[in-house]
Amino acid sequence: MLAGLLLGGVVLPSVAGWFDWPAVGRWMHSHALLLTLAGASVVLLAVGAWSWWGQDRGNPPRRTQTAPLSWKVVAGAAIVIAVATWGATVWLLAEANTATDRASARVQAIKTGLGTGAGTVGIFALLLAVRRQQHQEITANDTTHDATQRRVTELYTKAIEQLGNSQAPVRLGGLYALERLAQHNSDQRQTIVNVLCAYLRMPYQPPATLTELPKDADQASVEKHDKQTTENLERTQEREVRLAAQRILHSHLQPGPEGIGAPDEAYWQDIDLDLSGAHLINFALTRSHVRSANFRSTTFAESTSFRLATFAGNLTFHSARFMNTATFNQATFNMGASFEAATFDSGANFRSSTFNSHVNFKRLEARGRVGFILTRFVGSVQFTYSEFLGVVDFEQANFAVASIFQAVTFKKDANFSMVEFADDANFDRSTFDDTATFHAARFDDDASFASTTFTGKKFNPLEQDLPHTDFRKAVFKQGIPEEIKPFLSP
Repeated sequence: MLAGLLLGGVVLPSVAGWFDWPAVGRWMHSHALLLTLAGASVVLLAVGAWSWWGQDRGNPPRRTQTAPLSWKVVAGAAIVIAVATWGATVWLLAEANTATDRASARVQAIKTGLGTGAGTVGIFALLLAVRRQQHQEITANDTTHDATQRRVTELYTKAIEQLGNSQAPVRLGGLYALERLAQHNSDQRQTIVNVLCAYLRMPYQPPATLTELPKDADQASVEKHDKQTTENLERTQEREVRLAAQRILHSHLQPGPEGIGAPDEAYWQDIDLDLSGAHLINFALTRSHVRSANFRSTTFAESTSFRLATFAGNLTFHSARFMNTATFNQATFNMGASFEAATFDSGANFRSSTFNSHVNFKRLEARGRVGFILTRFVGSVQFTYSEFLGVVDFEQANFAVASIFQAVTFKKDANFSMVEFADDANFDRSTFDDTATFHAARFDDDASFASTTFTGKKFNPLEQDLPHTDFRKAVFKQGIPEEIKPFLSP
């Protein structure tokens, strides 16, 4: 390509007569000194650029560093200086030979030639000064970086030591020190969140309810009661420490009012939580955005709220226990979610939640009311072998992919009114011990109720208070299953 440019830019115009080469030669002769200096500068810059680009960039260092000055650069600069000095002197001496006072002209030519060499040396010295300044700035930055890292390490170590202290106020100080450290060092946030999660995973005993000591209690009973009182005080203080750790997580996992695109300064983005086996108290991730979370075998004491939470990655509540009502209203689950073998002692609410991928509710046990009203299941869902001991409500829920309710036990009312099953719906071997309502439900694909048990009789307006089975206005686009026809016949 370069040869082509030369051919097109020099040879062809010469042949065509576009350039007046004698005039060009006279101009170059009259400006030879200027052209020599310009050429020397270009050569120096080219050598410096070649040296800089010649550094090993395949494996860049951890920090920006100034490479040692190559001998090739020094040799190249020396050659350029020598050539510039020699060329300028020779040319000026040739010009001096044409002067009237040749001796004086030759002296001036030598002075000017040496001055040209000195100017070239000055250019090289300027480049060295720039390089030295760059090296000093890098050294200063590295020194500051090292000092910052040492300070972070010291603060982190001290905070960890505080967390292991036997005094609750000291542990609280350690928590808030870690929070402050994470807030000002974004690269440390996941590590510090891991520490907070590890603390919450440690064994914990809630405060016990102590009975009042009788007035006539003996000395042994008094000592035992005092010991229990002291232990209970320590447990109460530990509860406050754990609540503080949970509040720190919650406060920093909530994006700003404008969402993820313009997060609040306090928001810690792309955080993973591992709270498997933890004992959590009044746990809340309301309006939070978490990348992934592991709540396997976790105990949720008192209330639990995931309202308006978003889980971008995988989520598991496998074998988790919710001791009070759990709220998942308007939550969004973008990847796989598992509630397999989870237990809801007082029910759960998933109203208007969205599951954008597969969700597993197999072997779920729910003792209270469970609501899936207006819930959207974009991926497949399984409730196989689950037990609903309380009322369960799926009214106006939407199942976009296959939904499996095989061998599910519904002890109380089960409401599937106006539910849309866009794909296969399988209720084989399930048991409805109370009212089963599929009023205005729509089955767009295969619907299977093989070996399903309905305790309630066909719906009768005069016996609405009794257990019944209601398939009024239900739509089966692939045909009505034989097990359902008795509940639709006149």
